[in-house]
Amino acid sequence: MREWQIRETEMDTAVIREWTQAACQGRLRPLPPDADPVMTREARAARTAWRLQNLDEWLRGLETLVYYDPEYAYDVVHEYEDDWTTDPDHAGDGIHFYEFDEDGVLEPTDDRRTLLEGAMLITLRKLLGNRAESQGRLYFGGEVAAWLKLLTRGGNQSSYVKPDLMVFPSAYALSADAHRDRRDCSLRLHEGAPPPELVVEILSVSSVVRDYGVKAQLYAALGVAEYWVCDVGGIRGPDSPVELSVFRLDVDRLYAAVPATGQPNGSGAPSDSPAYWSDVCSAPVRLHPGAYEPRFQWWDARQGRWRDTVTDAQDERDRIQRESRAEGLAEGLAEGRAEGVTMGEAKMAIAALNALLSNHLHSGYRDQIAVHWREAGPPSDVMDRILQVQQEPNEWRSLLEIPDGNGDTGSR
Repeated sequence: MREWQIRETEMDTAVIREWTQAACQGRLRPLPPDADPVMTREARAARTAWRLQNLDEWLRGLETLVYYDPEYAYDVVHEYEDDWTTDPDHAGDGIHFYEFDEDGVLEPTDDRRTLLEGAMLITLRKLLGNRAESQGRLYFGGEVAAWLKLLTRGGNQSSYVKPDLMVFPSAYALSADAHRDRRDCSLRLHEGAPPPELVVEILSVSSVVRDYGVKAQLYAALGVAEYWVCDVGGIRGPDSPVELSVFRLDVDRLYAAVPATGQPNGSGAPSDSPAYWSDVCSAPVRLHPGAYEPRFQWWDARQGRWRDTVTDAQDERDRIQRESRAEGLAEGLAEGRAEGVTMGEAKMAIAALNALLSNHLHSGYRDQIAVHWREAGPPSDVMDRILQVQQEPNEWRSLLEIPDGNGDTGSR
């Protein structure tokens, strides 16, 4: 972390530093070795006090940020830096969210939350189409903010929140090959837009009280039919389990917890992962512990099994392998068995490339990869490499063993 970064003038910085040092020196115990002394609770409280006394100057400093949004109600209790913030409702879109404990120690990045968010987005889009979005903005009117007392420490009313995931109303459905522009990834309820059908929040250590409290009240007041809260494990407490909580709006426009259902018929042995019926998804859903991050799953009654991004990718890989190997062997009978098997492997790899990476790599780069594989053959572990590119699209050249061309990364 930085030794000192703040946007106020040098004179103001000196004043704040003095307050910060005085606050830190008044502690009853020394700071941990990995603590940032300017991010302790006392130091941040000192800066909050300065901002309250100098609101206009502080706001002018915020206007210099690349991501400054004049519609957003910035809160003096949070830090807003060039590429990070401590405000969870203003993070995302390249702005990192940082959490600090009372000693100024940066909480370790928990990428389980990011991985789960991405997997849930993919699965919800398979179920509901491109109405599912991540990190979209949900705007609401001042009367709702006033009723719920959604005020910053400076007295401004909050104007929007950024749920981890939300499902737009059916009127906002897009065609299967369309994608919503990030600038249009918002619902302005105060201007007449209908509420999202579903909102999902994935807990962080600092958001537990807010996500179960005022955000639940906000989404209920806005008429969001279903609200899900996800704990990836160890968030609500050191030993809290992986858990999905599902809430549904009742006739009084309050959230009632949806009780867990029994495991669907044909699901096999009883599971310790509770399942919940979702009206929005028209299927049972659950959060199942994985090797690292939890796996969001839905019950496919037609296939009689739980599905998620991992099982779907495996199914697609198996299908492509079967079809491509059969095609390659058939061609091999006419052109020579060895050559036919090689062609089959290349076709299998190219088919998997287009099926699994169409949303990760531009078609022009996939064409480059196909040309190279037809000439030189794909890597022996090509399927594993393709799945890894889904997580690290900027590393596709090295992962897929493609010679460097013009230096472009090729990710979308």
